Amino acid sequence: MRISTRTYYGLRAMANLAAKQEISPISDISYEERIPSAFLEKILQQLHKHGLVASEKGAMGGYRLAKKPSEISVKDIFISLGEVIEASPCYAENCPHHAGCRTAD
Repeated sequence: MRISTRTYYGLRAMANLAAKQEISPISDISYEERIPSAFLEKILQQLHKHGLVASEKGAMGGYRLAKKPSEISVKDIFISLGEVIEASPCYAENCPHHAGCRTAD
């Protein structure tokens, strides 16, 4: 599976926030994850819009997770950042698992 740079950076930023479990300025996340700060800001704004991160303004402001890490899935992050999630095509009769497939259409 190939994902966009935006989604890759979003996953890294979310993992960073999950590890810290506290408010982190964009500059810290940007430095630690080697993500351009202007690009990271746009990503975090999108994640905020979808309720995955919370922001706090001011001198001690930044971003933190809006939920417990266990309540956020990779799928949530993908969807929030506009990543298209597609399953691999089904090969139907040519698949050795076709008879008992739980995921077939």
